[in-house]
Amino acid sequence: MAKPTQDEAALLELAQFAASYSRAWRAGIHAVDVFYVSGRQVSKQPPSGEYLARGSFMIYGSKNYIRHVRLELAVGVRDDGGVRRVVAAPPKSIAALAERYVVITPGSGEKSRVAKEIARRWKAEQLVDDLIAALPGPSAIGEWGSGQPIGWDEIKAAFSTW
Repeated sequence: MAKPTQDEAALLELAQFAASYSRAWRAGIHAVDVFYVSGRQVSKQPPSGEYLARGSFMIYGSKNYIRHVRLELAVGVRDDGGVRRVVAAPPKSIAALAERYVVITPGSGEKSRVAKEIARRWKAEQLVDDLIAALPGPSAIGEWGSGQPIGWDEIKAAFSTW
């Protein structure tokens, strides 16, 4: 199998992140197929004579599939000028975003219990609510790690180009 290009690697990370916040996590599934389309293929306009439910989108054209995407997410904490932030990202990206992180997978641990365990380990009990919000569903705690996060200004600048 050929090594993925940078764009393919980015697509794999995006697929993993999207899959982690899907219903599959709450169902306890560990791998799913993910599809993606270009922005031009997505519309709020249904074909003539059809109806779209509120909050729905119409996808035109073919879908591109990424098969067997592993559900795995990293949740971390970073300090930005005295403000502690909880961040979530694919495991391969988290070291650039968080000083400390943990990799989680779908599991049987309730979100509140898992969040409290993470906060206790990081001595950050004030972040329990933020951790609960970042967890996609019942989880199992995996690998703990540390990173060298880039600055918050760099993150904002990267997103301002979108």
